[in-house]
Amino acid sequence: MNLHSHKYSGLANAKTIAINHTKGSGLTVSTRKPSAHQHQHATGRHSATIRQGSGSRRSMGIVAGQSKRNYRPDLRKVRFTLTSFLFLSLSQRR
Repeated sequence: MNLHSHKYSGLANAKTIAINHTKGSGLTVSTRKPSAHQHQHATGRHSATIRQGSGSRRSMGIVAGQSKRNYRPDLRKVRFTLTSFLFLSLSQRR
């Protein structure tokens, strides 16, 4: 997967998806609203926070739901792998 190509950047597509760690322990999946203007930053985004205890199945459901609604379905595999790796990094060894 060529993740740093023009296809995956926000330059080629107005619809971008960001998957990040939160300050606590969890993930934030944020997408750009379709009706948002390019100068709107916080108000032009929709974000879903996933707690660490929720598990990876809930995060996969959120990511799959975005693809089902035709929000960049070409990035489905990339989002699945990124979300699973981030959840593995959050889990603690016993």
